[in-house]
Amino acid sequence: MNDAAKFQDSLIKITSKVGNVACPFGSAAIPLMVVLWFIFGQHSDMPFNTLPAWLINYNYWLSLLLQVTVCSAICQEYVVLGATKICFLLQLRMHFKHLKSNVQNILEVTEANEEIPWTYLQKKLKHLIDYHFSIIKIAEQVETLFNKCVLTGFIVLSVFICISMYAILSNPLFGPDFWRFIFYIFMTFMPFFADCFFSQQVITESEELFSSYCAIDFVGTDLRFQKALLVLLGQGQRTIGFTIGKFAPLSIITIVTVLKTAFSYLTFLQNMKGK
Repeated sequence: MNDAAKFQDSLIKITSKVGNVACPFGSAAIPLMVVLWFIFGQHSDMPFNTLPAWLINYNYWLSLLLQVTVCSAICQEYVVLGATKICFLLQLRMHFKHLKSNVQNILEVTEANEEIPWTYLQKKLKHLIDYHFSIIKIAEQVETLFNKCVLTGFIVLSVFICISMYAILSNPLFGPDFWRFIFYIFMTFMPFFADCFFSQQVITESEELFSSYCAIDFVGTDLRFQKALLVLLGQGQRTIGFTIGKFAPLSIITIVTVLKTAFSYLTFLQNMKGK
């Protein structure tokens, strides 16, 4: 199996792994929350407290089944959407790594042989330029496709953490409801954390690629090679970035921003309660 086939196979494997993790996660999250509610909660209410009283009074178990079914469907959709973006991010990261290995090959060749034919270098450089440009275009399309989804997730997650923290503070510390809401926060936070983490990895790989371009030994090479290398350096300075609805950058630091926003909402709620 040649290098291209191995690389293609690795892309398929990493995508399959994401699917194998995401599908059970989305399917199991709501049932696990319901189990915690059944063990520690007050069964006079619903596990997520989102149904009107008249419907609960009509038929309690039917209302419970309806709520669990709807919440499971919403959770699965949320997780699958996040997993789709993570698949894109993982493949972008692997493409950057593969491109960086191609740059390393050129670096080794130029260091080992000072008299390299221009036709060989021209072919290699054209491949690098086209490959890098394609990766940048795909990253821009991923950003355009998902930035509004990330904004929605940011707002919903901030509000959810705020409400959960408010419920935690309204109940005894380390009691059953404390651990139940901590679990709720953890399960809803994981997909957004994965998005931030892998977005940061793609950004880091993009920055390291520029360093690989700078490491190419161009002294004594063909002048045409040096000019082509300038094109690569200019292209490498184009930073890959992901945003929260075009309002703020998305990176690992965004996790702190979500928590700060949630605690700001919580402080506002507590001030309103005090009045």
